Amino acid sequence: MNKAAAEIVNKAIKEYREENPEEKRNLYVAGALGPSNKSISVTGGVTFNELIHSYYTAISGLLEGGVDIILFETIQDTRNLKAAYLGFQKATSEKVYCSAYAFIYYRKYRNYSCRDRLPMHFIMQ
Repeated sequence: MNKAAAEIVNKAIKEYREENPEEKRNLYVAGALGPSNKSISVTGGVTFNELIHSYYTAISGLLEGGVDIILFETIQDTRNLKAAYLGFQKATSEKVYCSAYAFIYYRKYRNYSCRDRLPMHFIMQ
């Protein structure tokens, strides 16, 4: 499904370029991956390796479909985010810049899954 979605957007960009040859803006295809329906820390019911494989499969489809950018969004569990990142590493052998924005909004500087913000750096290594 992710591959097909990315291909549809690439096709739309190509058609737009053909209809508007004077257009000089760069147009990019972005694939967004949010949280799964399971969280290791909050809901359980999934293993870390299962999440890595799930994100790997989703990211592989996006890459095969020709995305330019992959975004990780609204992932509230830092362990899920790390699984997404490892799935990304597994899906591509290229050196790619990866950025994750951690929005801390819970009392005492903790994110939704009640993980402290300070270890975020170490969790993602």
